[in-house]
This record gives sequence, structure tokens and C-alpha cells, in this order.
Amino acid sequence: MPTVWPPGQEPEVVPELIPAATVVVLRDGPDGLETLLLRRNAALEFAGGMWVFPGGRVDDDDRRPGDDDETAARRAAVREAWEEADVVLDPSTLVWFSHWTPPPVTIKRYATWFFGAGARARSRDHDRRR
Repeated sequence: MPTVWPPGQEPEVVPELIPAATVVVLRDGPDGLETLLLRRNAALEFAGGMWVFPGGRVDDDDRRPGDDDETAARRAAVREAWEEADVVLDPSTLVWFSHWTPPPVTIKRYATWFFGAGARARSRDHDRRR
């Protein structure tokens, strides 16, 4: 659905959408369901110091000839989980559950695919290391 702006409040420049992917990694823990969260470096421009799920922009290397946007986003989510948390995921097992496109009022606009994934009880010991 297109955004409807009040007269005279239309943005002069609409920021370009940046394709991105995020993965919510879940596992069964001794006290119930656990999820992997990472704390971003406070000096980073975007979401510095925030607790986040692994994720980031869809890079050119995430795309293959003939890929649709979801396939490239799956590849990006798997890559980001590996780069940020040393977690190995299979793109075919990711469960897509949402796609968010922010309104054209933010400086950076990440059109983000959200996926869920299961993890083994311990892929590596991330509990206190990161």
C-alpha cells in the first residue's frame, strides 16, 4: 500500500531501499526456549550498542543468476549468522515469517526479510563468550 502524505509534507528525496536479512536463531534450553542475540559495538553508526539478531544487508555475492529476492536474502541471513556469531545454518531450513519495508521517512531504509532457524543445543559455546 502506498504511503499517503499530508499536503505539503511529502519528502523531497525518498531514500533508496537497502535489501537486508535477519535470522532469529532458536534452541531448546534447560529452562525453555532460548534465542541468540548479539550486542553491536557502540561505535557503529547503525544500532550501535543495541542487542540484535544476526543479520545485515544482502550483498552482491549473495545473489546468483535467476535468484529471487527471498533466495538471496536466505543466503545473506546464513552468511551473517556465520560472520557475526560463528553459527552454521542451512538456507533451505530457514523459515520465512515476515518482510518489513519502512516508510520513506528514515535516512537509511532496510527492506528486511526475517527468518527463523533452529540450532543444535550448542553450536559452539556462545553463552558467555560474546
